[in-house]
Amino acid sequence: MHGDHFRIWVSDDLRPEEIELEGRSTGLQWFLSFYLLFLVESKDAHEGADIGGTVQSRSDPKIYVVQTGASVIERCLLMTTDPGDLVIDPTCGSGTSAYVAEEWGRRWITCDTSRVAVTLDISRRDLIVGGGAMVAAFGLPMPLLADQPSPASTPAPHGDSQGENLMNVITATDGTKIYFKDWGTGQPVVFSHGWPLTADAWDSQMLFLGEKGYRVIAHDRRGHGRSSQSWNGNEMDTYADDLAKLIETLDLKNATLVGHSTGGGEVARYIGRHGSKRVSKAVLIASVPPLMLKTKNNPGGLPISVFDQIRASVVADRSQFFKDLSLPFYGYNRSGAKTSQGVRDSFWLQGMQASIKGAYDCIKAFSETDQTEDLKKFDVPTLILQGDDDQIVPLADSGLLQSKLIRDATLKVYPGAPHGLCTTHADQVNADLLTFLKS
Repeated sequence: MHGDHFRIWVSDDLRPEEIELEGRSTGLQWFLSFYLLFLVESKDAHEGADIGGTVQSRSDPKIYVVQTGASVIERCLLMTTDPGDLVIDPTCGSGTSAYVAEEWGRRWITCDTSRVAVTLDISRRDLIVGGGAMVAAFGLPMPLLADQPSPASTPAPHGDSQGENLMNVITATDGTKIYFKDWGTGQPVVFSHGWPLTADAWDSQMLFLGEKGYRVIAHDRRGHGRSSQSWNGNEMDTYADDLAKLIETLDLKNATLVGHSTGGGEVARYIGRHGSKRVSKAVLIASVPPLMLKTKNNPGGLPISVFDQIRASVVADRSQFFKDLSLPFYGYNRSGAKTSQGVRDSFWLQGMQASIKGAYDCIKAFSETDQTEDLKKFDVPTLILQGDDDQIVPLADSGLLQSKLIRDATLKVYPGAPHGLCTTHADQVNADLLTFLKS
C-alpha cells in the first residue's frame, strides 16, 4: 500500500513470466487480482497499461486469476477460451497450480517477490468504482474492500494478524524460497512434515495447539508444496539448514521441534548440526532416524531394492504411486479399517505439489542418511510417538532405536496405529503433545 494507491507490479521478463500483487491483506490481494482482470478486459485500461510484451502481442488478451487449490483452479480455467490466455496464481505458485494448468493447456504466471519491472497504480476511488462492477460480476463480498492492517513480511511473535499470507516466505542461503505458516501466539512449536507431504499435513495439530495458546509454525520443505522447486539441496543437511534459517529469521527461542517421518530426520539433523540453543524440547513421530537402509551396521533396515522400487514408481507414474501409497500410509489396507477417501485425496494432492526432482531426491535423503550421531547429540527432553503397525517406517528399526540413542527420551507406542497416525489418531497425538508441552 502506497498512500491511497494499490500498487501492482508486473515483470516484463518473458521467461519466466511473473507477477506480484501488493495489497492490504490476503483477501484484498485476491480481490485486486480480479480487479486487474477487470482493468485489462477494459480496452481503455489495457491500452494505458504496460503489462508485458506477451500480453500486448495478442489483440484481445485475457487474464484470469485463481487461488491455489485444484478444484478452484479448474473452475477458473473453465472461464478461459483461448490457450494463449494468461492464468495468474497470486499465492506464490504451487506445484498443483502448474500441474493443473499444464493439463488444461494454459499459460501460467506465479508470484516472485524478487523480480519487479513495471508499476501500475490503481487509486482507491478507481478500486471502489471498479469494485461495484466486480462484485456484480463475480459475487465477491464487499467486506474485501475494508481497510485492513498490512501483514509484516516476518511475522511478529504476537498479535492475531498472523497466519497464511503472501509474505510468509523466507529465502534460504542458496536463494530457495521456503514457504511457512505462522499462527497464534505464545511458546513456539515448529513442525516438520513427512514425505511427500506439506505443512498442511499438520493442520490438526496446529489448530489444536494454536487454540491452546501456542504459536504454531510449519514450513513446506524445499521441493515440496509451495516452496521453491530447487534442483540442488534436496538432502538432509540442507533441509536442516533451511529449518535453522526459518528459526533464526523468526528469532524463535525455547521452541519445541516436532517432526514426522522425514521431518523427524530433519529435526534430528538440525540438532546435530545447529545444536539446541533455541530448542527446549523435541518430538519425533514415526520418524526415520537413525537409518532406514539395511547395512552391515544396521541389519534390521530395509534393503536398497525397496527404495529403488519407490524411485522407479515415482519416475514411472508418481500420481498413481501416491494414490497407492496412501493405503498403507494410513493403514487403510488393514482388515476392518475405516477408509477416508478425503484423507487419501489430500495425501495425493500434497504429494503432487512436490517437484518430481524434490520427491525423487528426498527418497535417498530419508532412507540412506545415517543419523545415529545426530540422535546422540540430543540434550533436551524428547518424546517419541509411533504406532506398532507402521508399514512405512518399521518401529523396531526407528522408534525403539531412537529411545536407546537419545538420553532420557520417552517412548510411547500406539497399538495398531499406522505411519500416518497424526491424522488417524489425531486426538491422541494432540493430547500427548499438549501434555508433553506442559510438562
